[in-house]
Amino acid sequence: MTSVLFRSLLVTSALLPLSACKLGIHNDDETVTLQVDSYKQQCDDDSANLCFRIRDDENDDWRLWTGPFTEFDGYQWGYIYTLNVVVSYQSGGDAPESYRYESTVSRDSVTGNDQSFTLDLYTDTGILAQISTDTWNIGNEQDFSCADDCDDIAAVVAEQQIGSFEFRAVEGELTLTSVLCSTGDTDEFNDDCSGKSTENWFTAQFLSDCGFTVPQLCLLYRVNESDPFELLQLEDGIEGFTPAWGSREDIDVVRTISGGGNITAVELDSENTSSSALGSAWSFLFIVRGEALDSSSNGQIGLYDSNITLDCASFSLCDRLDNRIRDEEYLLLEAYVESADVTVITGIVCDDSTYGVFADCVAEQDTDDDFNWPI
Repeated sequence: MTSVLFRSLLVTSALLPLSACKLGIHNDDETVTLQVDSYKQQCDDDSANLCFRIRDDENDDWRLWTGPFTEFDGYQWGYIYTLNVVVSYQSGGDAPESYRYESTVSRDSVTGNDQSFTLDLYTDTGILAQISTDTWNIGNEQDFSCADDCDDIAAVVAEQQIGSFEFRAVEGELTLTSVLCSTGDTDEFNDDCSGKSTENWFTAQFLSDCGFTVPQLCLLYRVNESDPFELLQLEDGIEGFTPAWGSREDIDVVRTISGGGNITAVELDSENTSSSALGSAWSFLFIVRGEALDSSSNGQIGLYDSNITLDCASFSLCDRLDNRIRDEEYLLLEAYVESADVTVITGIVCDDSTYGVFADCVAEQDTDDDFNWPI
């Protein structure tokens, strides 16, 4: 009996560490590598403090860490840090309880669009404090310039509203670049302000069919001048902005992004520069639908319900286009803008009454990646 009991105890004791290992239970502190983001967030709706954004490695999403993170005194905004930290775990589990800074593996300054970010702040907590006319402090730890938005941030704080603020962090320096939205009610804020950010856009010199059930023209834009143009598939386009045929515009916009990552609204923030794109040197491809066009008259075709006239006579295309208009075909046309209200059609690249066949044709076109059609 004693021998059986002894063997049973040996088996049980041998299984205990194995079971703990399988369950992922950590009983001791350990040193791990952790990344810290280039900016902080408000810890929660009721807090005036800021918390780090962390991730285990560059393949993971950033997450807000609201627990203790000690001895990391050298943090500066505008850098992504890779750190060695000592992590302590919750008793009997594998969830981290706290982090303690040990050493810095690397510190990389963010560049370009990564320098800009949006913070939603509950100002009734006192997280924002005015230092001078053009300088504020966030979380009692980082001063920032309010630049051209000093009156706006002062109004939001005075009313103790919830605000969506866009900042830029560059190597330790923080600047407020825009007060995107504010309201005094949480539900209203979630409905009206969520997902807003500013962005610099470059618009194309023409419009193309939106791809909606009812034919409509949409503008094309790109974020970087080296990128292909994208079709802005919004019925209302850019609020406060009217695109001009034959002109490429450099504009700043406030865009709203849905939880699924789609653009749901765009407002004009400022118009910067405009450059002419008239003449055959600025030729392009664009999509129209025959059902929204009238047959030619005197060598011209009206483009949807706009004031733009398509010149089909200069390249003897009127009869061919009339046939396709009659058959209500989808059309990919080559053209250039001759003047503010006249666009010259130089060729019919794709045409078919079946959308699938037409889409295949469009996808096969080599346009030097200048336009990215949503087909």
